[in-house]
Amino acid sequence: MKILHCCLANYFIDNYGYQENVLTHVHKQQGHEVFIVASTETLDKNKGNTYLPASSYITKEGIHITRLPYKNTFCNKITHKLRLYKGLPKILREFQPDIIFMHDGQTAAVFPIVKYIKQHPTTKLYIDSHTDEVNSARSWTSKNILHRIIYRFYVRHTINYTEKYYGTLPARNDFYIKYYGVPKEKTQFLPMGIDDINVPFHKRDFFKKEIRDSLNIKPEDFVIITGGKIDALKNTDILIEAIKRISNPNIKLILFGAIKNDVKDKIEKLIREDDRIRYIGWLPAQETYKYFFASDLACFIGTHSTLWEESVGYGIPGIFKRWKGITHIDRGGNCILVDEVNIDNISSILENILTKKNLYQKMKEKALSDEVMQFFFYSKIASNAIEENSENIKK
Repeated sequence: MKILHCCLANYFIDNYGYQENVLTHVHKQQGHEVFIVASTETLDKNKGNTYLPASSYITKEGIHITRLPYKNTFCNKITHKLRLYKGLPKILREFQPDIIFMHDGQTAAVFPIVKYIKQHPTTKLYIDSHTDEVNSARSWTSKNILHRIIYRFYVRHTINYTEKYYGTLPARNDFYIKYYGVPKEKTQFLPMGIDDINVPFHKRDFFKKEIRDSLNIKPEDFVIITGGKIDALKNTDILIEAIKRISNPNIKLILFGAIKNDVKDKIEKLIREDDRIRYIGWLPAQETYKYFFASDLACFIGTHSTLWEESVGYGIPGIFKRWKGITHIDRGGNCILVDEVNIDNISSILENILTKKNLYQKMKEKALSDEVMQFFFYSKIASNAIEENSENIKK
């Protein structure tokens, strides 16, 4: 099938491991013809949000991508918020997709897409959601102008033409229902996960030894891992303080990612004060699995990131902060969800895991089970995302 992935409601970041990167790659590996159309917005690890020139090129996975220019208006900032683009109708006419998969629907691109579907009714539209009340709709203007008026207008235009709205978290289905009036029966949870096709699980022990040796970590050490975008909302300082209260010299913490300015001085001071911490800086997406394989426990006690699903997909037991609509990470004993995130509580939970061997062993056995890990395999997620359409086309 010909699948057009539209990344026009946010950004597409080359060479990252986000859902839109992996899902497109897996669809290609499954034999589909894939085309990505994206905005010029991207993310630079040093500069933050930035913009590239409009262009067409081939990704390292061999997928054609076209970055569309914004329409010229009196104000670029408004154009970017309204997500107005030039050139999409031409791509639709030339590529003639069987499936259009939109990564979020808050873009004026819905109008040419719906027009195309009206003219080509066998083409199926799917829209996933990466938007929730933690990462969006936080200011009065965003909540009441952008989401409740403008973006609601965009998304509601698609309701009669969309097969499914896929929330990448349960909370994101709730967001589309609450803010845009999407019918609940049209929503479905489609988890984020890991690119299992390209991960050498059979080399788990090899990478465990390689990474531990490189970081001067002993085989008998108990390794906790955390990382990502390290800001105040991730509660990384609380985790480090909790570990500092535990005197066991065999605890090690692998910390990776970029430390944001709001916590930089504090985190760097805490790292200097405890030689059990291994801060390794920013990691390429394709390298993270090696460090998860080297670890015994993932700990993410702040706001959600895709690293939560990655850690579970790699078979690592975990500690996560409990958020409404983000409890899918608990697959029945593989992790602990924490209600109260403070130094005392996190330290107590870690002590229990370290001293009660049966507790950790049960978590580990569950975490490594096929039913838990494969729930977050993109080989399965990618098929599930278009399975209904595949059956329709075969008919």
